Amino acid sequence: MPIKPLESSAFKTTALYISLALVITSIAILPFSYSVVSIKLPVNLLFIAFGVFALGFWREYRGLGRALGGIWFALVCLLVVIIMAYISLFWAVDSRATLQAIRQYLLEPSLFLVLGFLLTTRLDDRGLRLLLIGLCLALSYHPIATIWDFFANGGGRFGYRAMLPGYHTPQTVYVFYLLFPLGLALGFSMMVSGIKRAVAFGAVLVCCAALIANGGRFAILAGVAMLLVPFLICSYKYKRYILLGLSILVCSLGLLLYVMSKNWEARYNFYSMVQNFSTIWHTNPAQMGQFTYCDESFCSPHSLDERSNIQWEYSSLARLSMLKSTLLAIAQNPFRPNGYHFQQFPQNITKIFLPDSLYYPFTHRWHAHNHNYIISLWFELGFIGFGAVAAFMLYIFAQWYAKKLPLNGVHIVCKPRAILLCGVGIGLFGLIVSNLFDCLPVRDGQIVLFLLLGIMLATITPKDYNAIS
Repeated sequence: MPIKPLESSAFKTTALYISLALVITSIAILPFSYSVVSIKLPVNLLFIAFGVFALGFWREYRGLGRALGGIWFALVCLLVVIIMAYISLFWAVDSRATLQAIRQYLLEPSLFLVLGFLLTTRLDDRGLRLLLIGLCLALSYHPIATIWDFFANGGGRFGYRAMLPGYHTPQTVYVFYLLFPLGLALGFSMMVSGIKRAVAFGAVLVCCAALIANGGRFAILAGVAMLLVPFLICSYKYKRYILLGLSILVCSLGLLLYVMSKNWEARYNFYSMVQNFSTIWHTNPAQMGQFTYCDESFCSPHSLDERSNIQWEYSSLARLSMLKSTLLAIAQNPFRPNGYHFQQFPQNITKIFLPDSLYYPFTHRWHAHNHNYIISLWFELGFIGFGAVAAFMLYIFAQWYAKKLPLNGVHIVCKPRAILLCGVGIGLFGLIVSNLFDCLPVRDGQIVLFLLLGIMLATITPKDYNAIS
């Protein structure tokens, strides 16, 4: 018996909203992977969501194909990254672990990016509103849990690194889950008015407090950068003069911080860091340990030959040592992919520089990665793969900028779409800033990130974006 059009439409709507519910549920429980639930649960829910969506819309494969054609450039960039990751197997030390990383960090997330994109393109205004509400509910508990942890377990003392209790990685990696709530709160504050805007500004303050409670230096820097993004991307009167004023303000605050930090502890003594950076950077990576506390149990012998009067905090010094070692490895052959994924860096760098080399990082207290994901991508994928990642990001931000969304978007008709675009875009910018100092996210966050990227790609495709009421 043929299906009536009304029934067919009802079936597709049901499939669409079941898929949406499964995606939101997965985003909400992914942070509990490895600690409370197995990551197989949210991943399987996403596969089920894709299956339900396909069941409802398989007859529209031509329309879905045309929708994907609208983001062909982004998909080609993603394909190039995947190809270069497979090529990197020829140079990777542990090919089995690299293959697993390609599946977990590229193949599965790319499939979920397509799911997020197709799902969002099929949602009407009401569906987009539900998607936005669902994302807010799925992500909003992170800043609240971080602040609670700061006071309940840290006693409200600065220096305690707060995060969702029980999260399976260090607090620095957890910053990923604090960036996108702040982005969405900023998106709301731009696009709503009245009491809703007041609530949105309150949410912005809560998210900023969570970043401070987390205690990471780059987390605070990323938060400041995110607060400035709307002024760079959006359209408003006197933009040139306001940007000039903001630039002067930021430079003045930076200079003030530089002067005031002269007598602060080493971790926050930016005065000393600026004064001594040139000397340290021109030292071989294996010899940089002379600028911090070192002994033979965790430092290169090259760092024990002599001691320096200059003292630098260990954490950031180790980052500088690994960064320079990575750049020296890239300089040998910028086009060579040395093995995909940042967690394989400790093994793959050893293949290029032996532990007794002057170009090997000074610390034997090995970190899981080189703490600079931007440069790590070049090391992992070579210049071609790194260029594809850069082109993907530039495409997204160029498309966002081209929409010329107003800073005060209260008259935009489709506010959920605008809030999603701005919220995810601002969070993505904060993630890029964070990855100058660390490597994030890990697998659960990577899946969330790719879903959000799919949603953002769907929100930048409509041509009638600036329609106003």
